[in-house]
Amino acid sequence: CGILVRVVDGQAGRVSVPEDLDGLMAHPDSALTLVHNHPAGNGLSPGDLEHLEYPGVRAIVAIGHDGGIYMATRGPEFPAGPLVGTGTKGEVYGAAHKRALRVLAFERSPTGRAAFDTHMYHVLSAALDGAGVLQYQARLGEARRTTFNEARPFLTRIHNAARAGALR
Repeated sequence: CGILVRVVDGQAGRVSVPEDLDGLMAHPDSALTLVHNHPAGNGLSPGDLEHLEYPGVRAIVAIGHDGGIYMATRGPEFPAGPLVGTGTKGEVYGAAHKRALRVLAFERSPTGRAAFDTHMYHVLSAALDGAGVLQYQARLGEARRTTFNEARPFLTRIHNAARAGALR
């Protein structure tokens, strides 16, 4: 059980974190769970997961308007360096994403390509969970669950490739 610390209004795709909340996120004893909405119902973005790099953030949760819920915490293999970024040695998310894109490059089905676009964040988070980088849980909204199940064989290949990239 917790208490509501702060409500911050954002804009589409962006929330400016106030200085006082940024200070709490930096403090290891804060144990914050950041909850926000995802109107489109997509999974946790790299920007969302980046918040787990703050020592005071325990979990990140996104709630989709379609009923989907996505939650991640740091896993036992969470990197000491950045999880997300460019050109950094510890950049695990990018390695997983690159492997996923390699599989996508060979996909000829428009349905498979559309499924990748729809489920990429969810599949990458699940792959990072499989590699121990995250502890990830999700409940897809009904329509997303249907499209995910229809493309499950292809999305499983994406997941496996991304997981292998994260394990490097």
